[in-house]
Amino acid sequence: MSNVRKMHKCPDCGKSVPLRRAEVPFGLVGKWAATVEAQVYDCACGRGVIYEALGPMLQAIAATVIRKPSRLAPEELRFLRQHLGLSAKEFGRLVGVTASQVSRWENGAPVGAAADRLVRMIEVQHDNIQFDVQQLAEIGDTAGAPMRLRVGRNKDGSWKAAA
Repeated sequence: MSNVRKMHKCPDCGKSVPLRRAEVPFGLVGKWAATVEAQVYDCACGRGVIYEALGPMLQAIAATVIRKPSRLAPEELRFLRQHLGLSAKEFGRLVGVTASQVSRWENGAPVGAAADRLVRMIEVQHDNIQFDVQQLAEIGDTAGAPMRLRVGRNKDGSWKAAA
């Protein structure tokens, strides 16, 4: 096993600094964040974080959120909408509501059971997620707090997220 450490050039001062793997917060929506495995460097001018393969990482987070056993929290709904790359107006059109209603949901108004399930199915289709639709019948009637997520890499380099 090699003891050679991977180095990185600090973008602020140009100094070559060693990289290390660490778990760091990754902001998703508002104050909601996941704990993510990333490469970190410490330099005299500050600390830097390098997030790798963001697209697949966000897909892993979305796949975990849609399996949540309770209704989606406002932050989760906004995350899924943003992950889909949709404005509130476009998202509302897909779900059958106005942009104003989407805004109310994202700011704490309860999401109805049918809309919650539809949002999850839109995400399943968007990211081609393997999902057992029978899980929809098990979703509770109340929204919980946003999931506390930990995101890391599998041995093959793919992302995994867990609540």
